[in-house]
Amino acid sequence: MNLLYFTILIPLISFLILACSGRRWRAESVAVIGVSAVGLVLLLSIFVMIDFYANNQPDSSLIYTRYLWSWISVDSFVISISLLLDGLSLVFLLVVILIGFLVHLYAVNYISKQEAYTFFAYGNLLIACMVIVLLADNLFVMLLGWEGITLCSYLLVGFYHKQLKNSYAAARTFIVMHISDIFLLIGLFLVYSELQTLNIRDLLIVAKDKLAIDSEIIFWITFLLFLGAIGKSVQMPLQTWLTDTTAAPMPALTLIHCASTMLVGIYLILRLNSLFMMSTDLFLIIGVLSCLTMLFASCCALVQQDIKRIVIYASLSQISYVFMAISVQAWQLALIYLINYAAFSTLLFLASASVIRACGGERDITKMGGLARRLPFIYFCFIVAGASLSAVPWLTASFFTKGDIIWQTISEGRLGFGTLGLVGVLLSALFVFRLVFLVFHNKSKVETLVPATRLKTIPLFILVLLSTGFLVYLPLPIQGVLPITEVPEDGKFGFQILLAAVTTLGILITYMLYAGKHAEIHEISNSPIGKTLTQFWYHGWRIEWLYHAIFVVPYLYITKRIHKDPLANWNTSITWGIDRINGVIVPLENGHLRWYLASIVGGGVLILLLLVFL
Repeated sequence: MNLLYFTILIPLISFLILACSGRRWRAESVAVIGVSAVGLVLLLSIFVMIDFYANNQPDSSLIYTRYLWSWISVDSFVISISLLLDGLSLVFLLVVILIGFLVHLYAVNYISKQEAYTFFAYGNLLIACMVIVLLADNLFVMLLGWEGITLCSYLLVGFYHKQLKNSYAAARTFIVMHISDIFLLIGLFLVYSELQTLNIRDLLIVAKDKLAIDSEIIFWITFLLFLGAIGKSVQMPLQTWLTDTTAAPMPALTLIHCASTMLVGIYLILRLNSLFMMSTDLFLIIGVLSCLTMLFASCCALVQQDIKRIVIYASLSQISYVFMAISVQAWQLALIYLINYAAFSTLLFLASASVIRACGGERDITKMGGLARRLPFIYFCFIVAGASLSAVPWLTASFFTKGDIIWQTISEGRLGFGTLGLVGVLLSALFVFRLVFLVFHNKSKVETLVPATRLKTIPLFILVLLSTGFLVYLPLPIQGVLPITEVPEDGKFGFQILLAAVTTLGILITYMLYAGKHAEIHEISNSPIGKTLTQFWYHGWRIEWLYHAIFVVPYLYITKRIHKDPLANWNTSITWGIDRINGVIVPLENGHLRWYLASIVGGGVLILLLLVFL
């Protein structure tokens, strides 16, 4: 563990090499550097894990700190660069590096040779920034990695920046993320003003002594930190940047959604779990937003035709279950399901990338079909990813973890949230198997396919293994780091039967609607209500239109009114008045004696009248 800092240093050096001189090298050399850097970090992380488990105690989590140097020291404000490794950061480190390595390996034969150095440079920088966040023992240092993730997301979304619409998409992503970062920064200011420290371990201890449970200040601290977190991990109302990521190539999109940006906000909440537990009112807000986001993403995924948008909304709907677990303080369930999410979402993204590449860049699923026989392995990957996402009973890890989250929610008295969670399961089965049937079944609409390389199948095969049910049995070293909540066993099996029935019902409905000529779908979608709902869901509940009406239109109106500086107009009016007065006074000095005598007499009379009557 003494070499832990190399997990940051190696990808950072790789980024500098590729950014400074990658254009001069062959694409093969660039790929070797980019993939090898993340591969070395993965090997190092495995060695760290072995060392960690060798020194860990069964009933508590080992906490390893490594002081590097003192960065800022101004009176009592001291920021040191130190690394913190415990069970939580170790789990996140392994997930991020493993997913990042598989995505980099897949991208070798996906990204064009001319753009390879750009992708691998940005990808390595993103991995380095993510590791900084995971290993930082200070919220200020974590903020540096946090902003680095924002920058990398902007760069990856704007990967094809020569197209103007992609540049706009990257800018929107950057702006929305920074809006949430403002809330995070204000939250950090409040933390320091109340606790006089930003060291993570110290502030969690001091907070219990200085801050009262459910006090106003603890609510605002946690609420602002939560707003900062959902700007990255994407919950309503800060989800508007999500669809802009379709501008990025699929490997970059996968890094953003499965290995970095979507995970970092959840990591912040889990890392500061004891601070959030002091504000019980916040958990109701988290639960409401998670259910709204789940329904929003599921409904939108049901009517999309762009395969990129479908998998993006699918990932958003599933990440909402993590926040649902947090809303009932089922911290270990949130972490376990997050691991499952990273595995099956990455598989779904990369399998979709293979379909897009095989179809020559086509993304409209209505123009596909009949690919099951022509792409059997990719079809199998979709089946596994879809089964895991929709919680196919007793075969997938998500059936147990997602079921435990919903059952825990119901057991805590949140029956409404639990019911919406079951509705989300039904909708998940509908939209993911709609994707499978439209792409792989029915009549083929694709004439020629681009052959895939064997190198692409290696990451997909590994992800297939990770998306199966064995992940639920992995022991996690989180004792003492995350509170362990026992899931009630009374009635649990009956609920699992209900969950299995809901999932099966969703798959059967999808089969009946989409396995044939799906005339019923056309009849439903062409009805007045169907058209209205389809357009409403297709355009993301018109939320972007609402934001445009609330924020953009008033802003444009104000800027139109004040495009000329009002202070400059005020100065101009003063000058105009002086000029007019000057125009009246100057003619009085005309050089005629009679005019001067008349002025003296008239002025004297006016003064006498004033003295008499005033």
